[in-house]
Amino acid sequence: MPENKPPKRIKKLSWKHNGMKMACEVGGPLPGYFETGNEPVLEIVDCGDHYAIYTESRGGSYGPAVRAGKDKWSTETTETDSTISEPVFLRAVEVLGSPEAAIAWLKTTNPDLGDMRPVDRLRSIAGSQVVLDLLGRIKHGAPPLNRVGK
Repeated sequence: MPENKPPKRIKKLSWKHNGMKMACEVGGPLPGYFETGNEPVLEIVDCGDHYAIYTESRGGSYGPAVRAGKDKWSTETTETDSTISEPVFLRAVEVLGSPEAAIAWLKTTNPDLGDMRPVDRLRSIAGSQVVLDLLGRIKHGAPPLNRVGK
């Protein structure tokens, strides 16, 4: 039986789209051609024959992901599974006050995440969004998710 491997996550990507050179990276915006404004790229995934690029409005909350073809013009920079998703890490530093505090928080089990570590939730767009939402609750002093309604 084949092993189910997690998709290869890409940090930076450049490719040609309709003859135009395009480039993006996680945390930065897509090229203006895609009309997503300044929405940050949440994730770039190698899907085998193409790349899927996710923003809030393209594959994140609604709508299809941007599909980037693989060809001789495509170049990618990968991130390892142990790399913390850059937008989440930057938000954690902002909320928690220092890189050291952010790393400690991301690597500590959290009851609001079903006793998972936040870093373990960063392997998917949905998981990353849950961690970002939790950081937002912390920043604004909202009650923890596991205590809401109690």
